[in-house]
Amino acid sequence: MKQASSSQRRRFTKEERSKWLIRFRTSGLTQREFAARNGLKWGTLVQWLARERRASTPPSSFVEVALPPVGSSKDWVAELNWPSGLRLRLSASAPRNWLGMILKGVR
Repeated sequence: MKQASSSQRRRFTKEERSKWLIRFRTSGLTQREFAARNGLKWGTLVQWLARERRASTPPSSFVEVALPPVGSSKDWVAELNWPSGLRLRLSASAPRNWLGMILKGVR
């Protein structure tokens, strides 16, 4: 760990951050308690945890939707597919604002 002067922030390597996060997870302490007991800023610990969470979450991606030939989609006009296998089909008579409400609900 590099020590910084009073005007500089303390910098941690990726390996050091990883070790701190392991220590935190095995401590049984809250984030604030752990940070205070170990001379870390609470916000720094929160940032490290968020960065790790983002890195382990696969990015969202679009799923290709195969549309049936024209004329065979009498029952529905739009289809949404999730990676989990959930499929939602909307009919032509569905209110237009439903799509926005549905997308807000699944975020």
